[in-house]
Amino acid sequence: MSSSLIHKSQFGEIKVGNFYRPLFCYTLDNSTMTVDLLEYGATISSIKLPDPQGKKTDIVLGFGNLPSYMSDYNPYFGGIIGRVCNRISNGSFTIGKKLYTVATNNPPNTLHGGYHGLDKKIWDVEVLDDKVVFSCMSYHMEEGFPGCVEFTATYELTAGNELKLDMRAKTTHATPINLTSHSYFNLAGHETGWQGIKDHDLRINADKYTPMDENLIPTGEVMPVKGTQFDIRNRKNLGLVISRSSMGYDCNYCINGEGMRFCARAFHKKSGRVLEVYSDQPGMQFYTGYYLNNIPGKNRAVYNRYSGFCFETQNYPNAINTPTFPNCILEPGEEYCHLVTYKFTFDTPKPSVA
Repeated sequence: MSSSLIHKSQFGEIKVGNFYRPLFCYTLDNSTMTVDLLEYGATISSIKLPDPQGKKTDIVLGFGNLPSYMSDYNPYFGGIIGRVCNRISNGSFTIGKKLYTVATNNPPNTLHGGYHGLDKKIWDVEVLDDKVVFSCMSYHMEEGFPGCVEFTATYELTAGNELKLDMRAKTTHATPINLTSHSYFNLAGHETGWQGIKDHDLRINADKYTPMDENLIPTGEVMPVKGTQFDIRNRKNLGLVISRSSMGYDCNYCINGEGMRFCARAFHKKSGRVLEVYSDQPGMQFYTGYYLNNIPGKNRAVYNRYSGFCFETQNYPNAINTPTFPNCILEPGEEYCHLVTYKFTFDTPKPSVA
């Protein structure tokens, strides 16, 4: 059930030819929490969530102005990522007998759709009752990808503090599609950095993961997490598990089960805020922000290493070049569908396990 109101406000403007066009922010408000969405990248720019005493805090990293979102130092804050999120090895793949070469913006690989992925597009917007529907087009051979692809991303905030995201795509030619939402969360507050992150407990519903090489490309194996640093099946303190790794986490987990199911849970012990993620995708990238470095954020915040974490539901990385991974090729006449729900609740502190 949804009961959120939607407010529209100008966030900035962009030059189109000799004119300036305003860009807007759409705020979903269910009277308990608010979610801000931008036309630029169909981006989640703010989620304000109360603690049990009613104090609202913004719990996602982001910027306060459009130029920052459009800058080179934006680490994909809150955007819809595609056509293919994560990495494609050596910037190439084959469909049928045809070899395609795509942008290598993360040499020697392609990262998050190339130089001008979906997170850098101005999306069209339609407000339908209590939903905001973003849509955009990616044209044939854009960034090297085949097919003219129509994308939609529909956001809905329910009365039960669930932010639902429905991502879809249709294509004119066979093409790889793997979308994700790239919000960086910090339930202590976006500005609290490592001090806030280390007070989180975490659990990930995955018995297996995909090991990677030195370029963060999966080796093609699917390995058990048992006995490794990647085993977060039982509740563990996020600060401790990050401290025991050399670069934090940037790993794809193979989520247990099929269909719409529980992926992960994060709990901030001091505020009692809880985030649970549910998705219908086979994988989820867990990233703890190792590469954040002195980024000037909203409200004068500065984001450094381990200032936020990402739960990026997805197909397995580099699936287009790994036949044993789940298929990522969308054919004409088919529809790609990716559902994810971010559920926000409250809990009371409990002992955590290192």
